[in-house]
Amino acid sequence: MVNIIKRPFLLLTILFCLFILINIQNFLQNVWFYASGSVAAIIIKNEWWFTALNIILFLSLLLFIGRKNISWKTHGLFSAFIISLFVEMYGAPLLIYLLSSNVNSTPAPHQMLFGIDFLGINLGFDLWMSFGAVIIISGMAIIALGWYQLWSSKKQLFTGGLYQYSRHPQYIGFLFTIWGWMIAWPTLTTLIFTPILTWAYLNAAKKEEENMQNEDYRNYANQTPFLL
Repeated sequence: MVNIIKRPFLLLTILFCLFILINIQNFLQNVWFYASGSVAAIIIKNEWWFTALNIILFLSLLLFIGRKNISWKTHGLFSAFIISLFVEMYGAPLLIYLLSSNVNSTPAPHQMLFGIDFLGINLGFDLWMSFGAVIIISGMAIIALGWYQLWSSKKQLFTGGLYQYSRHPQYIGFLFTIWGWMIAWPTLTTLIFTPILTWAYLNAAKKEEENMQNEDYRNYANQTPFLL
C-alpha cells in the first residue's frame, strides 16, 4: 500500500482533484463560460506591456532547470503555450471573440470574488482563477526550490530534498503550472495545450532516464517514485 504521507506530490494532486470533484458542477459551468467565448464580455485586451511582462515572468522558469539532459523541444512547446496564453489573456483574444459570436444568448453574470488593481489594470479573480493561482504558485515554487537544491548540492546524482519524493519534481512543477492555468483560464488554448504538454513532459522524463541507467540511478529509481 502506498504511504501517501511520504508522497507529498501525490497527496497534493489528490487534494487538488478532490476540490474539483466536490465542486464539479460549478467547475464545468466555468469551463463552458471560458471555452464558449462568453468570457469575452469581461476580458482585458490590448495591454501589450502586461502581456510581455507575464510572458517574460513565466518563460524565466526555464532558467531554473537543473539537470543537464533536458528536452528543449518540450520546453519550446511550453514557451509556445505561455506566449499563446498571455496574448489571448491580455493582448488580442481573437479566438475568444470568434467563439463569442456563436453564443446565441446573453451569457449569465460571472461572479468575481475579488479584484486587484495592478498599475492601472484591474485583475478580477473568480473562484477557479483563485484556485488555479494556488496551483500555479505551487508549481513555480517547486521548480525554483528543485533548482536551488540541485545547484547547492553540487552532486552528480542528487537524491535529497524534493528529489527524495520524486525523480522529476521540477517536471511536476511545470505540470502544476500548466494544469493551474487550465483551471484558471479554461479556453480552447489551454484545453488543447494541457494534454499535449502533459504527454510531452511525461515522455521527456522517460527519455531523460534512458541516458541515466547506471547502478546508482537504478538503486535511486527503485526507491523513489517516477513522478508522483
